[in-house]
Amino acid sequence: MESRCPRCGVELVRSGKDTSSGEEVYSLDCPACGHSEVGRGGQALWSVLSDDREWHEALEKLSGKLVEELPGRSRKQLEEGLRQGSAESVAAVGRIAERRAEFRVLGYAGDLLRQISGEAAARELDRLGLLLAREFFAAIGDPAPARTRGEELWQLPSPCCDLCFRAVAREALLAAAARGQLHGFIAQFVAATSRTSAFTDPQLRRSFGDVLAVLAETQGGRFADALRGYPGR
Repeated sequence: MESRCPRCGVELVRSGKDTSSGEEVYSLDCPACGHSEVGRGGQALWSVLSDDREWHEALEKLSGKLVEELPGRSRKQLEEGLRQGSAESVAAVGRIAERRAEFRVLGYAGDLLRQISGEAAARELDRLGLLLAREFFAAIGDPAPARTRGEELWQLPSPCCDLCFRAVAREALLAAAARGQLHGFIAQFVAATSRTSAFTDPQLRRSFGDVLAVLAETQGGRFADALRGYPGR
């Protein structure tokens, strides 16, 4: 579609297309007055192909489990139900993910849910994220289970995993402060995350620190004292 310069009315010329973000972004330049603006062309082809590849891989890996959850359905019927975002199909993926028979199951379930439009899939992702985050904080006194829960949480697509973690971290910090155990709780968290993977470890500590900083700013007192002693702050 033709675009005109808002200053002088001359037709703008496209240049400098970039698709690294997954969206087609380019510059629209006016050859007459030099005005320039950003144009957007929708989702980049590589991103579309990548999403499609992830969808089919996840469906292939989970098809057997989906048949167990929804017996009597063909693979085509299962895929159509997922594409349409039916509550029954979404709930089946959620149950498979929650059982976590294999580590990568969460990742495949997350790939499917991320690409299903509608509120049902978004709610299911949030439910799984909150469940894993709460299991993580319930286990921080025992580093091995905590490590597993933390790594499982980050199998879910971003930003769901991080938003859920931050929400539960806030709950856990407020509860620890109410019990008078804030410093001990933070020490347990630091010890648990010191034994997680090289990828998950910094993610958890950074997000936890951000939540602690917000509480220190809004509530002060014990949270401000705790923030001063938090690693990396």
